[in-house]
Amino acid sequence: DRIPTKLYEYLANHIPIIINNNPLWHSICQKYNASVNIDFGKFNVEELLMALFKVNFYSETPGEEILWDSQEHLLIALLNKYKD
Repeated sequence: DRIPTKLYEYLANHIPIIINNNPLWHSICQKYNASVNIDFGKFNVEELLMALFKVNFYSETPGEEILWDSQEHLLIALLNKYKD
C-alpha cells in the first residue's frame, strides 16, 4: 500500500514511468497516461521499447493533486491531533 515519492516527482515533472505491475501505482499513473507497466521478472526489451514509443505520455496533465501542497493540511491536522 506504499507509494514511492519518486512516482509523484516523475508525475510532477512529466517524466515517462516504467513501473512493475502494481495495481495501486498503475491506478495513479493511468489517470495521466504516464506509465508503461511491465513484469520486471520477465520482459522483452524490444517490446518495452516499442511500447515506450507508442504511448502518448501525459495526454492528461497532472494537477495540484500530485503535489505536496495538496496533502499538507492532512499532516498538520494529524500532528495537531496528537499535540499536547
